[in-house]
Amino acid sequence: MTTPSTLADIDRLYAAQGGLTYGEGVTQMEHALQCAALAEADGAAASLVVAALLHDVGHLFEDEAEALRIDDHHELSGAEVLGGLFGAAVVQPVALHVAAKRYLCFTEPGYFDALSAASKASLRLQGGPFDAAQAAIFESQPYWREALALRRYDDTGKSEVSSGRTFADFAPLMEGLIEEAAWAAGRTRLDQQYDEAPKAGLSRASSTLAPDASEGDILDEAARVTQPR
Repeated sequence: MTTPSTLADIDRLYAAQGGLTYGEGVTQMEHALQCAALAEADGAAASLVVAALLHDVGHLFEDEAEALRIDDHHELSGAEVLGGLFGAAVVQPVALHVAAKRYLCFTEPGYFDALSAASKASLRLQGGPFDAAQAAIFESQPYWREALALRRYDDTGKSEVSSGRTFADFAPLMEGLIEEAAWAAGRTRLDQQYDEAPKAGLSRASSTLAPDASEGDILDEAARVTQPR
């Protein structure tokens, strides 16, 4: 399966693989939509709504039967996939949402008992509840609190009643965050080129960018300063 590199690729991936269930009583597509709707209703940031929507994208690259027998770290493969499109505010909560379950099993009495049967089974494969040292490490990670919020949406978004939402409902949010991440990546590449400018005989003065340059201008400038001279 080809790794998605555009929003259209993600849409096609969910259309093709979103009917899988991985032991839950709800499809991956409906689970994604319910989680995103819960985050939206909670007033979460756009990045967390999209993280809730796409947090299990790594499952869509797995064999459904095998995923019930082994832990192939779908949270990490999913984060890697999303890292090509989105910034850390989307990617990090996705990467940590399994660790968040293990953390909550350690820190919150009654949390384990409320998990679905499938989540309890996968917890055993994922290493079980954290201990105190592991919990402390988790709390040191960027976006760990957002990962906890995502985890709660994940646990709740398994209703047999349809959310009534569609993937297209969240497309504007995803498009905006993809554009934002591309702008930030362009700025980073440009700054790196400026840092290396003396080696290439360039200087900041060689840029024609205005302080309020658009994303397109920045990306074009990044391409220009990397041209062989």
